[in-house]
Amino acid sequence: MRRVSTPTSVLVVARRSQLEAGELKAHLDKVNELEREHVRLQATQTLAQDKMRELEARLHEERHHRKLMQDRAAQVRRPTRAPIGSDCNQSGAAK
Repeated sequence: MRRVSTPTSVLVVARRSQLEAGELKAHLDKVNELEREHVRLQATQTLAQDKMRELEARLHEERHHRKLMQDRAAQVRRPTRAPIGSDCNQSGAAK
């Protein structure tokens, strides 16, 4: 049996097709919006990772600098030995 198209059924099919096209366009717009958001988030993540690497390098450098300063301070605080019979001992006794 062959189906006979009536003007009403043609209008229903055309309307359904328009709705599907509208829904498809809405979905495509949403996908495009999500893709743009994804690209933006990837760029933000890359910037954040670069900043973290930079801060970690600065922290490493500052820790190294602090260790050098602590080592120098320890050397300054360390008492030096005066040779036996040096002028330091004699000048103190002469006074």
